[in-house]
Amino acid sequence: MNQLFLQVFCAIFSGATESISISNEILPFGSPLTALFCLSPLYIAVYKSKSYKQTFWLFFLQTLTVHLLSSYWLANFHGFAAFTLGASALGTAFQGGFCGIIMHVFPSKISKKQNFKNKPDFARIKFSKECYGFAPAGFYMNT
Repeated sequence: MNQLFLQVFCAIFSGATESISISNEILPFGSPLTALFCLSPLYIAVYKSKSYKQTFWLFFLQTLTVHLLSSYWLANFHGFAAFTLGASALGTAFQGGFCGIIMHVFPSKISKKQNFKNKPDFARIKFSKECYGFAPAGFYMNT
């Protein structure tokens, strides 16, 4: 329960710091310093997430927070605020959630037992073999 609370806090904190880094009325050029670190809490929370569902909701919360805090001025359209701010916030949050699923897929597919330290030039060799038809001299690779 504590870890889930911490993950939710990290997602909301990441969204708040990202909305600060976007240009707004208070900071006309945004805050480049917070832009450097705004996604770190989210990535920490995603790293500790246990399922696709949890990652979806973390990204959903983060994207919803960014959209609501950076587009608060849309609430000035009083009669249409539910459409201009609410519907766009939900649509954007669902897109962020699906990006979270994709973010969870790739690290979960990498096995912990894979050891690329034994093959430091694997990508370079595979690229040259596919492009040029041969590997660099001195390397042999089974593919």
